[in-house]
Amino acid sequence: MGKDGNRTPGTAPPTLLDPVDDTNTVPLLTDAVVDAALPILDQPVAGGATPIPAATVAALREALTVVARDLTRECIEDVLEETRMELEQRLSGRFEEELRELIERALRAHLERPD
Repeated sequence: MGKDGNRTPGTAPPTLLDPVDDTNTVPLLTDAVVDAALPILDQPVAGGATPIPAATVAALREALTVVARDLTRECIEDVLEETRMELEQRLSGRFEEELRELIERALRAHLERPD
């Protein structure tokens, strides 16, 4: 970033680091919004267009917030389900492998004991 706080062209955006695995990074979406230089909707715009009323801006903001929140929730649920399935598959395979060994050791120990 430059001294004025703006990202210099050609540089990577800041990232959120995964506390567990710092090789995984997620770009911050706020930079994309700041970099887009969006006009403020309730201000007059070039070409003499009529500004959007504050109530409409508020309604749009609320609608976008709901959509973004729902999309975020859906993405999180999808990732959690994929993670759950991956963990279940890994644990199931490991359990089956270790269970076979455990049963074999228990049987050998039991059969080798003199009664």
